[in-house]
Amino acid sequence: MVTKIYTKVAKLYSIAYLGLVALSCAVNAIIWIMIFQNNAAGNEISFTTIFFVAIVALVVVATIVGIFKEKMWAKWITISIYSWYAFVIIHTTVGVYLSGSTIIDKTWFKIMLLIGLILPVLGIVLLLQKPKTNVSS
Repeated sequence: MVTKIYTKVAKLYSIAYLGLVALSCAVNAIIWIMIFQNNAAGNEISFTTIFFVAIVALVVVATIVGIFKEKMWAKWITISIYSWYAFVIIHTTVGVYLSGSTIIDKTWFKIMLLIGLILPVLGIVLLLQKPKTNVSS
């Protein structure tokens, strides 16, 4: 008997979110490789940038497979990815506000940051819910 680790909504939400993360990281790595090969930026491109986004894409794909197989490690990696994105959004927000930039006066910027912060927090909340067990008497 396989115990359920995810609720149906959390599983679908995590797969969709992680799919977008994997796609964006893979595209980012491909763009960096194309810039590197064309020497468009001179010697200013570090291999660690390409390596980091490629590794993140592979980890995310492995996590998606783990979610399909109901693995607990995939749940914790997913929570850490959500936390990482939430931290980056908070870091960006604080950095912009402390810099005194004029972009903070833009309503769309505040709305985008709020939406960007709500999405990973929603994913964490969904993953921390316990799935319903089928109890028959």
